[in-house]
Amino acid sequence: MMEIQSQTQGQSSLADERFNEVMGIERGGRVRLYGREVTQKSLGKRVIDDVAAKVQQEQGNEDVQKRLDQHNSVLATGFQTALAALQQANPSLVIPTGIFDFLLTAHSPGDASSAQDRV
Repeated sequence: MMEIQSQTQGQSSLADERFNEVMGIERGGRVRLYGREVTQKSLGKRVIDDVAAKVQQEQGNEDVQKRLDQHNSVLATGFQTALAALQQANPSLVIPTGIFDFLLTAHSPGDASSAQDRV
């Protein structure tokens, strides 16, 4: 086991040496492979900004989804009320059970392809 670890460490140090030969010595305050203007501090700030933007976008998506759910609920209630009034006004009208269920269920935008299958 120790022999395998020493071989692995030897290979990684050899790879590090080869990398340093090609890329040169490490420059203080700079981050390799990111260009001349990138420092550790600016890279950290960029990562933090990216994470903050992603969190903000996810929160916005959740807010939009909540509003869509509320809107769909109001529409479903209104549709059910209208359907009940229609049946009450026309007692002889027979509406098959479940025929309008697809209108009452909320679908995400990703369900567009599966919505075609239901039609």
